[in-house]
Amino acid sequence: MYSTPTTALAPYISWQPINSSSAKAIISVKGQQAEGVFTFSPDGIPLTSEAKRYYQNGKASRMEKWGTKILKTATLNHFLIPLQSKVYWELPEGKFH
Repeated sequence: MYSTPTTALAPYISWQPINSSSAKAIISVKGQQAEGVFTFSPDGIPLTSEAKRYYQNGKASRMEKWGTKILKTATLNHFLIPLQSKVYWELPEGKFH
């Protein structure tokens, strides 16, 4: 959603506030649902996102926490987009970047 900010306004995405700095996005498409949590600075700048995704190790796959941390942003055509981010998996054996 970060690279195409208007996606956040799509009718198949609903938002639930969690607290003053985070919200849950729930995506519903063709009877399937996925959700993720987004955090924002006091100025509304996106900072992080986390969701469950399939992690594949060899032939096996399992649901694990996956996240991004935005390190650098820029404004392009009046939209704030990430220029640099760090992506990670939070696995039982520790964080994997």
